[in-house]
Amino acid sequence: MCADLPGAIRVGIRGGGGWIACGELVPAAGVGILSNDATLPSARRSGAQIALIHARLGMAAARGLACLVAEVAPGSTSERNYLRCSFEIAYRRTHYARSLD
Repeated sequence: MCADLPGAIRVGIRGGGGWIACGELVPAAGVGILSNDATLPSARRSGAQIALIHARLGMAAARGLACLVAEVAPGSTSERNYLRCSFEIAYRRTHYARSLD
């Protein structure tokens, strides 16, 4: 579904002969949504996610986006990475799911 979002920009890092990390920037109405961060377990703690956050920050600035948002799990490594890149926690929310069967 994410690949079909209008204007979505996907970025990735290659290493060891394949993709090791990826992320996405979706510009919408002057806001950039950073999403779909993923790093292979074998490549974690290598700085790949931080590098992808910085790459998307540059892309967002080049597009004149006024604000960036990212949604990550509280207490996760992703949360710590975004905080290291000067993001601030706006609020925490609970997500609910329900099966339709």
